[in-house]
Amino acid sequence: MPGRLRSLSQLSFTDFGDLPEQEKKAATSSLFETFDLNRDGGIDFSEFESMWAQWVQLVLCPKWAFIVVDVQNDFITGTLTVTNIGGREGSASIVPVINDLLGKRPWEVVVFTYDWHPADHISFVENKECRSFHASSKLCCGDAKVFDTCGLC
Repeated sequence: MPGRLRSLSQLSFTDFGDLPEQEKKAATSSLFETFDLNRDGGIDFSEFESMWAQWVQLVLCPKWAFIVVDVQNDFITGTLTVTNIGGREGSASIVPVINDLLGKRPWEVVVFTYDWHPADHISFVENKECRSFHASSKLCCGDAKVFDTCGLC
């Protein structure tokens, strides 16, 4: 069976044939040991089904997901806008890139996420009075501004 598994690997991975013979043997043996669950030296039908579902199908028919993390108006044009990103035009420049990528592939899953905090979250400068500053902080609460570094208790 390892010989047939090697043939399947050769057909499934375009670069498998380029590997040194020793690496091919090691990879094939590792795969075989992974799916020979009853350790009888063969792959029976239920082990083949498991191998198909856990490996072959995922390799031959991958699912494509596009995940956009934390691209929200506040960071693009709002109060938290990011400008001069490495000499580029700013955070709004990411929007056409995202739209272009969305149009290039039939994504099975598209996910947009964003970070959210309750109104009284300490990350907002308006809430600096809600927590005590650490004794070692060089700033006192009333003087703290956006982008200052201070220690909180």
